[in-house]
Amino acid sequence: MDEKQPIKTRKMKDTKSDIDDVLDIERKAFKQYAWRKCESFRCRIKANHAFVACKGGEVVGYLLLKSECSGWLLEKMAVKYESQGIGTALVNWAKCHVGSERTTLIRLNVRGQNTRARRLYQKTGFVETGRLGTYTNGDTKIEMTWKSDTMPTKACDA
Repeated sequence: MDEKQPIKTRKMKDTKSDIDDVLDIERKAFKQYAWRKCESFRCRIKANHAFVACKGGEVVGYLLLKSECSGWLLEKMAVKYESQGIGTALVNWAKCHVGSERTTLIRLNVRGQNTRARRLYQKTGFVETGRLGTYTNGDTKIEMTWKSDTMPTKACDA
């Protein structure tokens, strides 16, 4: 993967290619917690706002946003390559997207032991807003929230 290629973010397509690419990233990132069935994942895509990040035509990350009464839930995100700005690009895309939908709040839950993800979210403006108990493996479930006081002045890049 050429690290100098720009990251392009777009809405995920309900195609075999996009779904296979995202499921491959999902399985590598979440291992035993990954979605196993393509149809289950297809239902998630249709019920949420799904985005992918691409570099040189290759899908290298994805993000799922779910609309809620008070804003948005960043339901899931994973990248194929770490430390290349893919996660930051996806989070920034999500922030732009929710602003274009006239809301300015995104919340997410992250595992306490996932320090890399927590640092990414903090770097992109999320703050810890609560501890919500534990996951089945005993790890702390941390809620983080991003809130903007302003709407974006331009549309998200396609």
